[in-house]
Amino acid sequence: MDKNTLKKQKEKLKKQKDKEKLKKQKEIEKLKKQKDKEKLKKQKEIEKLKKQKEKLNKQKRKIRKKKYKGGEVITRQQKAYLNTLLTTWQREDDADDYFEMWEKHFNTNSTDSFMILNYNLLRELQQIKDLIIKRKSCSLYSFRDIMKLIESYSFLTLLAETIDNNDIYDDNKKKLLFIKILKNLINIYILLTNNIFNPIIFPIIGKSTYLYRSWRNNAQLESMKSLNDHGEIIRTDILITDNYLSTSLDKKLALKFYKNSSGGRKTFTLWEIEITPEYPNLHVSTELNEILLHIGSRLQFMGSETYSSKIDGEGEYYDITVERYKYMGFDKVKTNQVLNKFRDALNILEQVSGHSHPRTIQTSIFKKKNTNTLRQKNIKTKKY
Repeated sequence: MDKNTLKKQKEKLKKQKDKEKLKKQKEIEKLKKQKDKEKLKKQKEIEKLKKQKEKLNKQKRKIRKKKYKGGEVITRQQKAYLNTLLTTWQREDDADDYFEMWEKHFNTNSTDSFMILNYNLLRELQQIKDLIIKRKSCSLYSFRDIMKLIESYSFLTLLAETIDNNDIYDDNKKKLLFIKILKNLINIYILLTNNIFNPIIFPIIGKSTYLYRSWRNNAQLESMKSLNDHGEIIRTDILITDNYLSTSLDKKLALKFYKNSSGGRKTFTLWEIEITPEYPNLHVSTELNEILLHIGSRLQFMGSETYSSKIDGEGEYYDITVERYKYMGFDKVKTNQVLNKFRDALNILEQVSGHSHPRTIQTSIFKKKNTNTLRQKNIKTKKY
């Protein structure tokens, strides 16, 4: 082999080595860039969590500072008071039991609110408030007029009939009792709404997760969707809830709940809602891992699918339509519109009852420190 050939082979070998070396350097650089990118992403996530924590601490400090400015301070007892109110969402007392508890409470604590929610009563009030406003009258309503107005609403009718069966009250007193019960319920509903984003009472959930709700009442679902159908939902795919809705953090429990309480209906809608770490932990019960989806939730529609499946892997098949949403925050304007309608409906009832008076502004419900307003018997699990 001559010298030129040997020289060319050496040069070729050198070029191959240089090429491999360059390739290796590029791979090292690429790997370094990936690591730097992942490191930067991780740092951003840490910074984001840090900012969230700082924001929460700032909110806590702001609330605590009220102590030194003469403002309202949320004590541990008051925090427990509102958390207890939230847990009553799972109750479904009959109308006669609810009236009996309410009456007993006000006979001994006439200045304190009766802190037990009733899902059935709230649901019907949600429906009837618009009817009351629409049928606004200048003439006085008797108790019989009110009973006629609510005759197609089962729980309200049962409540009015329970009051009517008390012979110790005349019709005027019965009317005032009925309106007072509705007013108390609406006031504590508003109280809860005003505090859902108070991190001292309801800390944030702290992680991205999903809420699930199986719909037994299609009429309620369609009604809520129709209230959003003013062109807005078509343009933005945003649905705004007009009430509190029970959900579960566990999809299997939400499906099992439907199976046990559906009355044999094999077709239903299941909501899957992605929530952010900042969502308030509105915990109701551990039995269904139940969390409330708050009123005024802005939900962005992400898509849907329908499939047939057994629940718990046994029994008959169900046709399930899964609607997926992403939680986009709180709509204060829409929420205030709903709350104001409740107030307007109550004012109309008070006016037509002949006992109208100016709306009072309540700065705090926490006037007595040692008041226990909840009766612990006859508790029934609510169907959501």
